[in-house]
Amino acid sequence: MRFFDFLFPPRVDENLVRNLAADAFLAEAAPRLVPVTRPGTVALLPFSTAAVRAAIHEAKYHGNRRAFALLAAALTDYLCDADEGFRNPV
Repeated sequence: MRFFDFLFPPRVDENLVRNLAADAFLAEAAPRLVPVTRPGTVALLPFSTAAVRAAIHEAKYHGNRRAFALLAAALTDYLCDADEGFRNPV
C-alpha cells in the first residue's frame, strides 16, 4: 500500500483517519445538548477537533469505510448508554 501512497498521495484527512486508533477517536466523544435547536439536538462529537472533522469529511465526501466505522462506533456507544434507562424500567 505504501507504493500506491507514493504514486497517489493520500489526502490529509484520509491519512489522519487511516492512522487514528478507534479508542482515541471514541475518547473524543462528549455528548452535549445543543440548546439553539428545537427540539434539542445532541452533538456527540466536537467538530472543532481535527480527528472528528477528518472523519466526517472522509465519510461524507469520499465514502471512506474506516471513517464510517469510527462514526458508527461513537453512535453505538451513545445509543447503548442512552438505552440503559429503557431496558431497566423503574
